[in-house]
Amino acid sequence: MVNKNDDAKRAIAETRQYLDDADDLMQTEQTVVDFFNARIERYPNHLGRTVLWAGASI
Repeated sequence: MVNKNDDAKRAIAETRQYLDDADDLMQTEQTVVDFFNARIERYPNHLGRTVLWAGASI
């Protein structure tokens, strides 16, 4: 049986890493396109590219 508490901790850790990666890339990438491409490179299987693009290009 899977411990739901462990699942929650894993999900929080993965979300934190995803957000930390975004913060790092915002500091290093020069353009929205560079940021978007770097995110896709780091997370090629992550869904929601349209949402990522919409958020990045605001």
